[in-house]
Amino acid sequence: MIIDNVVPTIRFKFLKTHKAKVIYVQQDNEKPHSCDNDAELLGEGSRDGWRIKCKSQPPNCPDLNILDLAFFNAIQPLQHQTSPKTMDELIDCVESVFDALTKEKIDSIFLTLQKRLESTMMASGGNNYKIEHMNNERLRREGRLPVSIMCNQIAIKTAELCLNA
Repeated sequence: MIIDNVVPTIRFKFLKTHKAKVIYVQQDNEKPHSCDNDAELLGEGSRDGWRIKCKSQPPNCPDLNILDLAFFNAIQPLQHQTSPKTMDELIDCVESVFDALTKEKIDSIFLTLQKRLESTMMASGGNNYKIEHMNNERLRREGRLPVSIMCNQIAIKTAELCLNA
């Protein structure tokens, strides 16, 4: 699936300037989906100068799993607008919903993940926190929405203390 569908789509849709950067395909950490050291994927992902690699998500951690955190929530309402009756119809539905996701929505999903990661660090690895809202839409309208978030130094120090304890 990744080699036949995802890697070719990345090559087609990404700007050629992304070739110089490592592009990670992230998937869940279920045993049948292990991909970190897959030789076939590493070979295909590095063909023609690309640097496409696969990374497994942290196991059993929905707060830090980008798919559970936001992506499925983003596509679920769109998917329920149709009623697929066969597996092919379901696949077509999911693909069309994915294609309908805007760059802005995907940007917001990844910014939310970054804030969640920072909040987890501030909570010493726990999940007893409240995420600070960034007002993405307002910042986007004002042209001030960041591409990434600089991690709070206190969060870094808290995580270091937790890891070294």
